[in-house]
Amino acid sequence: MTTTDISRKTQFFNYNNSFRGKLPEWCNSLLPTIDVGHKTVPNALVTMGALDGWPRSLISGVFDEELNEVNESVFVRGYRVSFPRDITQLQIESLSKKKGQCVYLGWFITHYGHFITESISRMWWLAKYRDEIKNCVFLVHANFKSPNDFPMHVKETLNAFGVSLSQIELIDDDMICESLIVPSQSIVLDYSISEFQLDTWNEIKTKLYKESANKPKRKVYLSRKYQDQKDTSRKFNDIDVEEVFKRYGFEIVYPELLSFQEQVQIYAETEILAGPVGSAMHNAAFMSENSTVLILAPNSFLFKTDAHISNVKKHNLYYFLHDTGSTDIKRVNYEINIAELSNFLAQELPSVTDK
Repeated sequence: MTTTDISRKTQFFNYNNSFRGKLPEWCNSLLPTIDVGHKTVPNALVTMGALDGWPRSLISGVFDEELNEVNESVFVRGYRVSFPRDITQLQIESLSKKKGQCVYLGWFITHYGHFITESISRMWWLAKYRDEIKNCVFLVHANFKSPNDFPMHVKETLNAFGVSLSQIELIDDDMICESLIVPSQSIVLDYSISEFQLDTWNEIKTKLYKESANKPKRKVYLSRKYQDQKDTSRKFNDIDVEEVFKRYGFEIVYPELLSFQEQVQIYAETEILAGPVGSAMHNAAFMSENSTVLILAPNSFLFKTDAHISNVKKHNLYYFLHDTGSTDIKRVNYEINIAELSNFLAQELPSVTDK
């Protein structure tokens, strides 16, 4: 296969000739447009959050003066995730009122892959209106007692935008906000992505990486070696796979052993990023445009997110796929055919794997 062979290419997929299995239906679909914007709501009612059957039921809500839900505040994927609290019995007149300017940043799901995609999907506002940041309080739903308990990748992201932890207020009680800015999401998992999301990723990259005049040249393979020790439902012959990539001049990187800043620095310098499907491959968001991404995956564990990232970043996206017999999302252990992988790297991607 070559990238000009349209009989083997869909909008999102370039994949190995040896694969004869099914592809998910969405791989042929167009990318819907997301209308991104923000709404300023006077005297907004913001209700405390609660987890109720994650990942599909987060209870929270932002309401205007007429007690209508503010659409921009809703947390959605390809389906609705957050649902408004029942406020019919709420004594609104007795709630504390927060004066000044607040900004609603929504739910912080701090799992790494979800954080660098959907949890920061309202932060485009911070990149666009950076001069206003120091005068705002940022309201967040998160399953933590204090912002000081956030993982380091969350803290470093906020710091990259110039937001101090003292400006973050966890919404653990109902309140009325004198003025609340509600940005909408710039990425909706399992649905679509806006170029506004680029502003967020670029801001993080700019602040955490010292730009170089040199073009990215590194070839990096992201290993799941240490993750697979924790998650036995997605194991594969990773040691053999790593050896193949080593032969083709790839560095083997273990993301779990690095700080968020160290990771961003690596991705910013990487021309070709390869690795098994998972959150680590979402880091392609911090690579330069027109870079190359190669994902190893069973066809039962493919997601739109990787394709959407590559779409807005103008990446050359390739998959080496293993046929599990189904495209239904399911965690499975799988075996990468080493000979076929080596052939794929040597013959189908020669322009990017030359030493």
